[in-house]
Amino acid sequence: MTGLLDHLIAKPIDDAVRDQRAGVLRHAEGVHRALIETEDDRFTHADRVGLALATARAIGDPILVVWFTELAEDAGDADQGVLDAWSSLVTTMIDHPRKVDAPMINSLVAGHGEARVVVVCELVSYLAFLSRLVFALSGGRGGGTAQTPQPGEFQVTMKARLWEPYVAPLPARPLAEVSPAEREAFEATGKGAEAGEYYRVLAHDPTSLRERSLMYNLIMYDEGGLPSADREFAALWTSMRNGCPYCASVHVRRLQGLTDRSTAEAALDAAHHQDDHDQLTDRQRVVAAVAEALTDRDAPAVDQALAAARTGGLTQIEIFDLIAVVAVFGWANRLMLALGSSRER
Repeated sequence: MTGLLDHLIAKPIDDAVRDQRAGVLRHAEGVHRALIETEDDRFTHADRVGLALATARAIGDPILVVWFTELAEDAGDADQGVLDAWSSLVTTMIDHPRKVDAPMINSLVAGHGEARVVVVCELVSYLAFLSRLVFALSGGRGGGTAQTPQPGEFQVTMKARLWEPYVAPLPARPLAEVSPAEREAFEATGKGAEAGEYYRVLAHDPTSLRERSLMYNLIMYDEGGLPSADREFAALWTSMRNGCPYCASVHVRRLQGLTDRSTAEAALDAAHHQDDHDQLTDRQRVVAAVAEALTDRDAPAVDQALAAARTGGLTQIEIFDLIAVVAVFGWANRLMLALGSSRER
């Protein structure tokens, strides 16, 4: 991804970021190889590039459109039937991820199988992540279409939620009994991942799960840089803006574990009314502004928010961490919303 970002963004990556966050860049490149450069019995390389180009167009990202157009010239023509079959899912996941529902996914599973559905959902979500990473690191240059989410009305409390998949997960088995690729993916994700339905759904494409998990864990838990409470607050704020109640619920409770219940409850209350930052601390206002602007891909707002972050004392590493958290939850939220639904336990 280092070479990829150097190709896509308008300015060189900061040396400190390149050195201290090399793992994030490396595993993001691994995801790209797994989702775009692969050819297997699910999708040809040309079809994967074609789906990526369709996603870039749905996002309205001119930088990615140009790049995937170039890749498509090298990869060859995608099967138009494949692109047509997935076009509704692609546009819905990008524009209105909460509108992806069980009938849409069940129909795709019936026609194409669980593994192909997971691959497309990962690919579309990866492009949502990549677009925001490139957008922010380019300082909003490149233009494109702003995407203000319209999540609709929903309520999140401090209670845990249960996520129920639309796609049948792989069978629950001990690590000793799964395939080598699945074992690597589960071990990269974290202890006990093989028992979780969400990860067993994503394990239909174990290589992308492995690389994504390694990258995600570094974005959220790597040493130094943005404090953990700020990362969890950013995850909460982004998830609420994208309309993902499950992720919001998980990360407000993790924020509580790092701070206290009153701090987490105040953050959650503010996240329900994102235009009102009055009850936030100065630090939280900086984080929330970046999360909103980058989630929306709003170039003037991104410039203003990142300038405020620098003025507010965030280091270059902290700013990169914040960008990465917001971008990766553009990915995580879409996966959660597209592949299942949640309710309070």
